[in-house]
Amino acid sequence: MTPECRAIMAEPEPPLKGELPAHPRWIQLEFPFLALRPLSRAELARRIDPAPRRHLRLRITRNRVTMASATFLRENRVVLSLHEGYLDAPDEVIGALRSYLRTGRSRYWETVSAYALAIPDRPDRSAPVPLTPRGEVHDLAALFEEVNQGFFGGSLTCRITWGRRRDLVTRHGARSIRFGSYLRSCDLIRIHPFLDRPEVPADFLRYVIFHEALHSVVPVETRHGRILHHSPTFQALERSFPGLEAMRLLGLRILDRYARHTRRPPAMWTRARKAARTGLAALAGRRAEAAGELSPATV
Repeated sequence: MTPECRAIMAEPEPPLKGELPAHPRWIQLEFPFLALRPLSRAELARRIDPAPRRHLRLRITRNRVTMASATFLRENRVVLSLHEGYLDAPDEVIGALRSYLRTGRSRYWETVSAYALAIPDRPDRSAPVPLTPRGEVHDLAALFEEVNQGFFGGSLTCRITWGRRRDLVTRHGARSIRFGSYLRSCDLIRIHPFLDRPEVPADFLRYVIFHEALHSVVPVETRHGRILHHSPTFQALERSFPGLEAMRLLGLRILDRYARHTRRPPAMWTRARKAARTGLAALAGRRAEAAGELSPATV
């Protein structure tokens, strides 16, 4: 302890009554109150209630694409959809949201949409997935190294693994499929195990790895409360992959194969399955094969 600190500690305590000295040495530190729990949906609805004559319908979602949206309907009705992260929003954001619902001015919505970037990714509460890059047919580690050296100059540091095999068939049939995903929290690329089969060309896996690796280097953008994972910058870089159109057509065929593989294919794939079977897709596929862009393997 320095001599100055000892001198201060030796001084008598300030009086409890009367006026404080002009330059007090004892200062009460005021810390902002930190909420111990997020607001409930009902509490948030009360705080942003736009007006007594306007009916507000608030929906809390886990949608990471459209994290905030407001729809003004007839008869003074408003449908507001917010990501669950807004339950932890500071008073400034909640006040801006309330002001936007009352006035409709875009400057308030800019504050609301900017907060979307501050919402962290939802933690993965599932059991840790062991890294298994070597599959029964394809070795993801070797394919990842080719993509890393060929497109990123060896600068990638993320890891790669196959997804869980139990994801191949679900209890109630598949509702959706992602060929790959990038987990920013653990810098990990996961590839769907359905792609580990002989009829899936290695070129398609290179494209999926390239796509997910771009997520690790291209930051997400937000526009009007909508998170853009595939921003214009992302799409421009993705177009540098050779034979991109052929890879997308091949992805539709694999999607159709996966839908027929599950016990109850979802109706959301109807248009994709039709597109994969059109003469235009077949013509583009034959042209790609003639140009050497697509493996002759048929999915």
